[in-house]
Amino acid sequence: GAAVEPAYEKPPASAMVSGGPESAVPFDTLSREGRRFVNMVLTREEISTVMGAEAIADPIRVFVGLDTAAEVEDRVDIIMDELVRTKAFEREVLCFASPTGSGYINYVLAEALEYMTLGDSAIVTMQYSLLPSPMSLTRTGLAVEQNRDLMHAITGYLRGMDPEARPKFVLFGESLGALTMQDIWRHRTVEAIDRDFVHSSIFLGTPSATEFAKAWRLNPAKVDPHGQVIEVDNFSQYLDLPDEHKGRVRHVLLSHYDDPIPKFGTNLLLRKPWWLGTPDQRPPGIPKSTTWRPGTTFVLTGVDMVNAMEVIPGTFGRRGHDYREDIARFVSVTYDLPVTPRQLLEIERALRERELEW
Repeated sequence: GAAVEPAYEKPPASAMVSGGPESAVPFDTLSREGRRFVNMVLTREEISTVMGAEAIADPIRVFVGLDTAAEVEDRVDIIMDELVRTKAFEREVLCFASPTGSGYINYVLAEALEYMTLGDSAIVTMQYSLLPSPMSLTRTGLAVEQNRDLMHAITGYLRGMDPEARPKFVLFGESLGALTMQDIWRHRTVEAIDRDFVHSSIFLGTPSATEFAKAWRLNPAKVDPHGQVIEVDNFSQYLDLPDEHKGRVRHVLLSHYDDPIPKFGTNLLLRKPWWLGTPDQRPPGIPKSTTWRPGTTFVLTGVDMVNAMEVIPGTFGRRGHDYREDIARFVSVTYDLPVTPRQLLEIERALRERELEW
């Protein structure tokens, strides 16, 4: 994750991103993923062309790398200074995103948000590792701690603002990022999330070790008494919900049936999981012929995790750990950012073209 790629050797030109002009974050501390993230920010021209409407502002992307400062407290202070410098709290949407182990933030999510807000958005993230997620499991404690510290800093600032002037505060996490964001509220309820001024959240491929998600699945009436959390395989399942239920949903766990990451855990060593029950009751995508065996199922599911993350650039799929096909639509409905069918079609086209270009 510390590698410097030829395409991202130069600092970004926008003053609205970390590592750019006027930023207090040195560009050389952003790591591979941070450099990508700040350099890939959409321009006003790109937004206007795709949306068929004039962009409102240059999007804000704040990223503080693991090497930007040695102490968690210092990294949080730097991020807050960046948010104030860029006037992120004056934007329509402020998105707090927890990255994967290497620091990766899903660019489909970031770009869809910037298109749908006409650039009037800010995305903030803080790195906790330079290694791929499977090798960053020992750092989840640090990640949850620093995300909680940053959450307290952001909500403290929001508390001091006029309620009418606050931005729409949303959350995002993918894979290990979903765990390290949700577990800010482990052993707590959705009402605790409400008290932190969170409007809504999207979590992709939530790992099985996520304490908040486990507690919600075991006792949804206690953790989520008002039914604001859902877990679905795809966008069509969301559309099939009763209108009254859809109206309550604010937090979406998007977990593919054939994604091994929400299923992999040490429990596979000694206990048959629910998803390997009787063949006629298994979720779609789970082979009917597979049987559980102590140890063997654990190893094979671990191998599946590697295969599940293979993607084809520019071709959005809906299998394994690839969630790109449904992200834009969930951004629109979950974050309450309505777009016309024509605009959504243009966004989807642009997302694929940009992925091939980068």
